[in-house]
Amino acid sequence: EKAMTTPHAFLHSTTIHQIKSHAPLITILSTDTVTSALNLLATKAITAAAVYNPETKSFLGFVDVLDLAVFVIQVFIENQQKHPHLYNPKELDHAFEHSVQSVINASQRDVFHPISSSESVATLLHCFIKHGAHRVPVIEQDGSLSGIVSQSDVVRFLNKNVESLGDLAHKTIPEVASHCLEHPVITVCYDVPLMKAFTTLIAQKVTGIPVVDLHGRLVSNISASDLKGITQASFFKLEVAIHEILNYNPNKLPPVSCAPNVRIGDVLQMFSSTGVHRIHIVDTDNKPIGIITLGDMLRIMSQQ
Repeated sequence: EKAMTTPHAFLHSTTIHQIKSHAPLITILSTDTVTSALNLLATKAITAAAVYNPETKSFLGFVDVLDLAVFVIQVFIENQQKHPHLYNPKELDHAFEHSVQSVINASQRDVFHPISSSESVATLLHCFIKHGAHRVPVIEQDGSLSGIVSQSDVVRFLNKNVESLGDLAHKTIPEVASHCLEHPVITVCYDVPLMKAFTTLIAQKVTGIPVVDLHGRLVSNISASDLKGITQASFFKLEVAIHEILNYNPNKLPPVSCAPNVRIGDVLQMFSSTGVHRIHIVDTDNKPIGIITLGDMLRIMSQQ
């Protein structure tokens, strides 16, 4: 009879090569513009790209939606200070023509820390937690960059192998992630400008924030990914109320939420099937009482 595998043994015996995405590595040149980066992420439906310097023939780091969000908000604030209630097209054009190299890790959330594909998933989890990274570059024995492994990749893999997690999969959020319920949830009301949501998001150093109605009930979620389609031409949308933006965009999916007593195995399934980066924990009135993120899931696993 096959011996039961503990989560600890499973995470230490599985290598990064087994979970790394084998899709082509999407890159952007360090000399490309911020506009190019925004367009690339939007058209490829990705949240990050590796930045390559053709002169040194080396990778410099990542640029992701949060880096671009920080940049766009800074441009917006500077423009408002100079020209209240007026946009200067030439200044906006100039700002968006900045090179991608100038916005690498602007959010200070994605340190470029390569890891070998032969390392264990346990080592990968440690790397994610130690550096506070959302994605890690993967290198082969010859030192070449072969791809990226993200928090989402790890959670999808864990979901496929949920039986290897043993009793952990049957534990509830309060049992193994009580910290997700211990602090008041920072929210924004749906009648405030989109700009307010993004400045709150950046100030709190989070990647997403729940949107509530006038009664405090969860109605949507604003994340850095919502800035992917922003260009000079659509810059004005940052001043529009969130509920109007939601009406403009019928393709925006509703927020993913769960009750506080949900099992970890079910949380893994929800993350994997929806592709979201955070799940809102709500009470019986659909009011946010906590948030569990991909990063929280990885911390739960690393503690095994």
